[in-house]
Amino acid sequence: MALDGIVLNSVVYELHRQLVGGRIDKVFQPDRQTIILLIRVPGKNLQLLINGDPQQARMHLTDLAPENPAAPPAFCMLLRKYLEGGRIAAIAQQGLDRTVHLSVENWSEEGGVTARTLVVEIMGRHSNVILLDNQLLMLDALHRIPGSLNRHRELLPGRRYVAPPFQAKDNPFTACRERVLSALVTADAQQKIAHLLVQSFMGLGPGTAREIIARAGLPPETTARSLNPAQQERLAAVFLQFMSCLQQHHYQPTVIFPPHGGGVIDFACYDLLQYPDTEHRHYPSMAQAMDVFFRAERIRSIPGKDALRKLLRNESQRAERKLQLQRSELATARQAAELKLLGDLLTANIGLIRKGQREITVQNYYDPAQQEITISLDPKLSPVENAQHYYHRYAKAKRSIDILEQQIAETDREIEYLETVLLQLEDALSKSDLQEIRFELTEQSYLPPPAPTGKPQKRAAAPAVKPLRFTAPDGSEIYVGKNNKQNDYVTFKLARNQDIWLHTKDIPGSHVILRMQTGEPSQAALEMAAKLAAYFSKSRFSSQVPVDYTLRKHVHKPSGAKPGFVIYEQQHTLYVTPDEAITEIAGRGN
Repeated sequence: MALDGIVLNSVVYELHRQLVGGRIDKVFQPDRQTIILLIRVPGKNLQLLINGDPQQARMHLTDLAPENPAAPPAFCMLLRKYLEGGRIAAIAQQGLDRTVHLSVENWSEEGGVTARTLVVEIMGRHSNVILLDNQLLMLDALHRIPGSLNRHRELLPGRRYVAPPFQAKDNPFTACRERVLSALVTADAQQKIAHLLVQSFMGLGPGTAREIIARAGLPPETTARSLNPAQQERLAAVFLQFMSCLQQHHYQPTVIFPPHGGGVIDFACYDLLQYPDTEHRHYPSMAQAMDVFFRAERIRSIPGKDALRKLLRNESQRAERKLQLQRSELATARQAAELKLLGDLLTANIGLIRKGQREITVQNYYDPAQQEITISLDPKLSPVENAQHYYHRYAKAKRSIDILEQQIAETDREIEYLETVLLQLEDALSKSDLQEIRFELTEQSYLPPPAPTGKPQKRAAAPAVKPLRFTAPDGSEIYVGKNNKQNDYVTFKLARNQDIWLHTKDIPGSHVILRMQTGEPSQAALEMAAKLAAYFSKSRFSSQVPVDYTLRKHVHKPSGAKPGFVIYEQQHTLYVTPDEAITEIAGRGN
């Protein structure tokens, strides 16, 4: 389960009760994504773990003691400077959003008390940890975001902090029966109830919505159209009772395990009745439940991911710097269009120029005001040669414009490619998935080939391609590429011309193939395939994601294009909200 606003509310309640008034003794940063605050409270020391990883972002008390690096990172040093010795004045969730403000009061250099705020944003791929001064200016962020990556919300030292966009939804803790019923009655009858609840009430993630539906005795795929009045009333009553318990802080921290072992499935601050045939373990605190869950998740983490992630981010940053330089050169080259004007004016006034002149002032015939302009001349050149000199410079600038525009397009494609591979890396489920990505990066020269051993070397065989496979409600097969190699495979080798091809519109993501048996696809199968395309994309945590679909025969790969890159035509677009329940299916492999 992603840590939605409802579950985060229980975590913040727990932290507020235990940490407010405590003093921050030490700050550690055991890895790039994780901050540990050692906090002294009466009679004991507590460890607050804050993680900004896109896949495991969270904050909770922990008993774990991760090994710290010999040299602390720069962000850790900054936190030590401003937070160590400070007293925690407040811990507050912003509404029911996934943003928490931890206020710390400490002595300033001038001798007075100064408040600083550690902002924890738990928002999937956009998760971050940001330190603010008392004027809401950013001292720094765990993940800096320049304007070139997000012009609406820069996260850089010295910038004023701008909170994530607020979603105008109703507070479920104060909702009434009529409001819940109106969300079910006035909505699109085709939509599933889980989506309606998520879209109507703040803080609700798909997992919490599914839990409410399960407690009402309804199937998770129930749509608004299928509800009769009695079911609507029962669902509203369950919703209000469920929220009343949580508002009164009646929690039951739970971790769900498969019935026969093999990892963990889910966790929440309430018992998860939506998993009937599983092992439910209850814990006295959310801290213990989350420690158990994420320790198991860490065991499942794949060796080598961090190194590839670092490589891809470094390459993306290099490409971004190159793009900025190319755009700057293009702007300069476009200014050179004035050179042709100067050549034309010299040609028009050729009889007034004498060899040896260093400049000439002439009337600008192309200016509506007919103002005079002074043109520099080379005294060593004849009048005609001076005019030709400006024409040559203009021609050179024009050629550079064409080259730079082509280079900028190539760099844009490279950035998109690296972003796609990074997305696929985060979704890698096994060592074989990682091996496929590593093989692709070697082919694309981002990784060096294996070092020679002195013996005759055979060309490394490509790993076996194993895309994800799903079954739609009507029995149709759906295939999802987990990386670019698999994307090319499912699109150009596995799919047939009359199969349906799907991909998020203008958003990096997986290629999805809906195998056609006969005739048109069922609406249920098409919707499931579109949701899979949305889930396995950069917009996994968004709603109303646009997904294009067309026949496979209308999808083409340009000559020389990088793996996974295609162009397509005659497409239609569906708007769907990814369903996090798909992660449970994906987690079980192919």
